[in-house]
Amino acid sequence: MELGLKDKVVLITGASQGIGKATAFSFAREGAKVAINARGEALLKATAAEIEAATGGQVLPLVGDVADLDSLPALVEAVIAKWGRIDILINNAGTGHSKGFLSVKADELIDNFRLNFFSTYVVSQLVVPHMVRQGGGVILNLGGITAKEAPKSPSTVSGPAKAAMFNFTKALATEFGRQNIRVNYVMPGLTLTPRFEKKLREASGGDPEKYQQEMQSWAKDVLLPNRRWGTPEEIGDVIVFLCSDRASYMTGASVVIDGGIVRAL
Repeated sequence: MELGLKDKVVLITGASQGIGKATAFSFAREGAKVAINARGEALLKATAAEIEAATGGQVLPLVGDVADLDSLPALVEAVIAKWGRIDILINNAGTGHSKGFLSVKADELIDNFRLNFFSTYVVSQLVVPHMVRQGGGVILNLGGITAKEAPKSPSTVSGPAKAAMFNFTKALATEFGRQNIRVNYVMPGLTLTPRFEKKLREASGGDPEKYQQEMQSWAKDVLLPNRRWGTPEEIGDVIVFLCSDRASYMTGASVVIDGGIVRAL
């Protein structure tokens, strides 16, 4: 299927590994020019080189912490200086933090909102004027299923920040839709990213059999065969489709990709 992404300029935050990296690969395979951002310089540059070698595409690594809101103008301007435009923004950087409500400290709540919501807000605010001037663009926000359904384990730290993305996504889509800017929200479920692989190793104590048992236990509500986890590539491919001309009538939408864990419509 032709997605019409050749030579589009894409900025992806939090893209040195996991879903961000898989999304960057998918865009590069479609012929897009991809700017990837992350905090760790060595891993980020290695990822950029890996994508370029595998796809022949153009990849711009931009080191930086999106939680440092004052650094974000330089991030956006680096992409503009390189390619003159930003057609697609993927606000992927974020984290999950589960903790009981009464034990949450104010600085934990602020830090989670800064990374999971404020950074997305500010980067979008910096990119939208460029999209308006160039005649349109696409913004895709990444969250998690805690935005839609409270999990059985407490998630009163990052969950509320990700839930805020519902309103933000719809508000942006409403304000800028007539200026040809589409804004959508993707909520992945259990995805076997390096962060979750680390959690599983810690929970299983390095025992391969216990590792599989932990995976099955965490995925007990998945509706697919073997209660399997999703892969970063499966999430990335959906993201790329949503940002393509093939999804040109979708805006203000929230898409759950979780193997059926969330039962609500």
